[in-house]
Amino acid sequence: MGSSIASSDITAALGFTPVNKAGDVMLGNLSLSSVTSDPAGLVAGDEGKMWYRSDLNTIRYWDGATAVSLGVAGSGITNINGLTTSTQSFVLGTAGTDIGISSTGSAHTFDIPTASATKRGALSSADWTTFNAKQGSTLNSAQIWVGNSGNAATAVTMSGDATIDNAGALAIGAGKITAPMLSTGGVNAATWVSSSQGLLVI
Repeated sequence: MGSSIASSDITAALGFTPVNKAGDVMLGNLSLSSVTSDPAGLVAGDEGKMWYRSDLNTIRYWDGATAVSLGVAGSGITNINGLTTSTQSFVLGTAGTDIGISSTGSAHTFDIPTASATKRGALSSADWTTFNAKQGSTLNSAQIWVGNSGNAATAVTMSGDATIDNAGALAIGAGKITAPMLSTGGVNAATWVSSSQGLLVI
């Protein structure tokens, strides 16, 4: 009658202790199958399987639908705009007459000059203040823009001898134009008709 097999009998026969997929820890080197083409016949259930493509010098794995490359082990981005140093930085500058990028040593400089008549670039704080204070497009009904003593356009209501409405019709006040003011020797003869609107008929 045979005796029970102990686990040590199995490991002794194998020469090693199998790894438990439920969470065992293993030490030492992990070797992947080295192939020159991706394994055929992989299905969704094979997700996570890995192999080494010696012809591509690339580790690949099956994501459940396709083979994906991890790249060369231990490498990352090796070249940015011509620079190959292991540590690189990005710097903001204002040189030049246009927005541009220059890479020297280990730094990539993004130049954004201050905009001017000859430079395309960023708007300065002073320019923004100037533009923000420019003439707007809002004007109250029946008002007009008039340059004031400080040479700034100012919204005013026309007054005095004439007024204007929001349709652009100009009305001259009653009695503001008298007969002596009218020319009778020119091309046109005019007659003043007095009314509440002070209309001038030619």
